[in-house]
Amino acid sequence: MRVKGIERVALEVKDIDESVLLFSKLLGTRFQRQDLKIGSSSIKLAFSSLGIELIQEQDSEFDSLRSFHIRVEDMSEVPSAVSEVGGEVLSKFRVGAMEHMVTKIGSFRIVFVCYSGDDSLEALARSENN
Repeated sequence: MRVKGIERVALEVKDIDESVLLFSKLLGTRFQRQDLKIGSSSIKLAFSSLGIELIQEQDSEFDSLRSFHIRVEDMSEVPSAVSEVGGEVLSKFRVGAMEHMVTKIGSFRIVFVCYSGDDSLEALARSENN
């Protein structure tokens, strides 16, 4: 599996709007908002070009490090690499033109992502067909 680098760090937050204001002011960045439905879960997302992702699920009770994202060239290689180290694939989904594979390896949640181009925010906003 060829890794291209750490894509972003995801923080689980109690209040997405409050956290967007806080991190925008603190880091001098802007966030792109998106709401997503995965299974029965409603998730509010905010992405920054600095590699910060804020996530609020339905009943977030506290702020915490949720996961980190690693960009790979070929998503098809991820399941076997994860399995080889005793991990498991929890889910697969797409946001825009970016593929995501959520895994649990030891006590870590690692999300592998794959997309074309060099701009992660553009890939998240781009439709699958472009």
